[in-house]
Amino acid sequence: MTRDLVTVLFVCAAVTLQAQPLAWMKLGEPGGQTYEGSEYHWLGDAALHLAADVTPAEGHALDLLWGSKNDRRGADVTINGTSRTVQAGGYTGFKWQRVDVPAGVVGERYEIVVRGAAPKAAFFAAVRLVPVGSPLDGALPQARSQAMRLTEAPPHPLQAWMDELQADETDVWQRATIHGAQANEALRRCRRYVDGWLAHADPRTGLIPRNLGSGKHFWNGRDAGADNYAFMVLTCALTDRAMFDGRMLDMLRTETTLTSRIGALPADQPVPRVVHGWEERWARGRDGRLPRCPRPGRPRQWPSREGGGRAGDASDSEQVGTVIEQAYSPIG
Repeated sequence: MTRDLVTVLFVCAAVTLQAQPLAWMKLGEPGGQTYEGSEYHWLGDAALHLAADVTPAEGHALDLLWGSKNDRRGADVTINGTSRTVQAGGYTGFKWQRVDVPAGVVGERYEIVVRGAAPKAAFFAAVRLVPVGSPLDGALPQARSQAMRLTEAPPHPLQAWMDELQADETDVWQRATIHGAQANEALRRCRRYVDGWLAHADPRTGLIPRNLGSGKHFWNGRDAGADNYAFMVLTCALTDRAMFDGRMLDMLRTETTLTSRIGALPADQPVPRVVHGWEERWARGRDGRLPRCPRPGRPRQWPSREGGGRAGDASDSEQVGTVIEQAYSPIG
C-alpha cells in the first residue's frame, strides 16, 4: 500500500514537472497596447530577440501566445540559426501555437528571433519553452518571466516612426500611414490618462483629487478643476462620446453643486465629511475661472460653468485677483 502511494505521488510529480514551462516571458509593456485584456508585442513594430537559459535538447518546443483579430497572421521563427515560417489565426483573442524546436539544434542556450511575415505581422502576448508533451492550453505562472529575456530591446514605436519619417526613401503613402498611427497613439495615451485619474475618483462624489500625494483627499479648482478635468472632458469628446455625455457631465454638475461660492467662481469649500481641517491661501482666483471644458462643440446640454450661464457681475470681478481664505474640500 505504501509503495503504491509513493508510486502515485511520483507519477503526479513527474506530470507536474512536465507541464511546467522550462522558460517563459510575458510580452508587452505595462500600460502599453492591449487586446482582449492582454498586453502584447506586435512584430510590425519590431522583431523579437530572445534568449532562453536552457540547454538545447530533443523534445523541446516553442509556444507562442498568438493573437488574432479574426484574421491570419505570419511570423518567421529562427531558433539557433534554423528558421521556419508559421501562420495562424482565424479566431478572436489569443491562443497558444506550438513550434517544434528543429532537430540538431546545439549551443549553450536558445537564441530565438521572431519577425513578422505574410499575410500580416503577428502579435503575441507571451512566449514559452516547454517539453513537447506539455498541454498546449496550460496557463503561465504569475511571474512575468523565468529563464528568458530580451537580448535586444525593441525600439519604441514613436522613435521608429520618427526614424522612418526622416528617411528620404519613405514615400508619401507610408508617411500618411505613420501619421495616422501617431495620431492613434496620441489619442490612446490621452484615453489612458482619463482612465488613470478616474480610478482615483472619490466613489461618493465622483470628483477627482487635487493630486495623488498629500492632496489625494481634496478637490480644488486650480488643480483638479482647471488644470485636469478640462482636459479629461476634451479627451472624452474625441475618444468616448458616451463618457463625455455621461460621467464627465455628471462630474461638472456635482462640482457646480458642491463648490460654487461666488457666482460661478469655485472655491474649495468643505463638503459634508471633513477629513483634514488645514487651510491654505490661494493667491489668485483666476485658475478657477478657466473653462471647465474647452468647448468641444459646446453641446446644448453642457452648462457654461465658467460663466455660470451669465456674464460675471461686479461682485465676481471684485474677487478675481484677491487672496481668498478657503479650506480644501475633502473628497475621500
